[in-house]
Amino acid sequence: MKYLFFDIECCDGHHICEFGYVLIDEQFNILERDCLTIDPGHKFKLTGREHESDIQLAFPEEVYYSSPKFDFYYDRIKALLTMKECQIIGFSLSNDTGFLATACELFGKEPIPFTYYDFQKLYQGYTKAKNRTSVEGVVKELEIIGIQLHKSDDDAYAVIRALQIIVEREKLTLPETLEMLKQKNKSYKAERAREFLKNFIHRLKVSEEKKEAIFFGKIVCISSHFQAKRFNEFLAVIKRVYEYGATYTGKVSMCDIFIEYQDGEEEDVRMAIVKKVVENGEKEITILSLAEALKLLGLAE
Repeated sequence: MKYLFFDIECCDGHHICEFGYVLIDEQFNILERDCLTIDPGHKFKLTGREHESDIQLAFPEEVYYSSPKFDFYYDRIKALLTMKECQIIGFSLSNDTGFLATACELFGKEPIPFTYYDFQKLYQGYTKAKNRTSVEGVVKELEIIGIQLHKSDDDAYAVIRALQIIVEREKLTLPETLEMLKQKNKSYKAERAREFLKNFIHRLKVSEEKKEAIFFGKIVCISSHFQAKRFNEFLAVIKRVYEYGATYTGKVSMCDIFIEYQDGEEEDVRMAIVKKVVENGEKEITILSLAEALKLLGLAE
């Protein structure tokens, strides 16, 4: 397996003026590296952009203007991004994929489909930082030297060095490290979601107004599928449950009412526990479908 790291710089926050990349193998040997300067065909606007930080570039404007335009490099960039047996990794690549899409549209080229790992998100999950960091932040935190920031191939190489440091620290291979970082990121997202939910519920007050409702004074639990797949609606239902005099719990064995929602073939974990509790005669639990619960709560999907 090969690993391609790339980074894009723009002249104004939209139009590409630099594409840098580094291709390595699993042992971090550099197989290919280059920094392509590109004539953006637009004016440079590096400062004074509303609600955006200033742009810093590695070369003077004349270097970019004297370079070929994006269409000249299109086939080469496409070959890199669609290389077989190659995993693409970058930093905040959702931005860069947008820049590529804009360039392809401007020059009438087919969009380049590819999948990637976003190291910015993986690193945030690994460090459990509250906010996403920048390439500069990673370079500083990990004390990476020899990097010319804002030079696209150097920014790409900074991600390689960061990964190499984590590989050495964790005593894993590169593939194992990427898998570990993916799992850490999932755990991190789950932790943040739990923290958010806890704070959300803490702010809710149980209403005393709707005493005739079947929810009044009851403890409600909701399908784990509904929580995972439709989190915003899940929060809306919890809010309404409190308005109807009930409270919410994630512990199924404590609930009086369970709101069922099935998405896909995989069995809902909480529903399975409800069935077991009821079958064992441990507790009586009223099971409502999502549609039934919404109607009783005065909500529509």
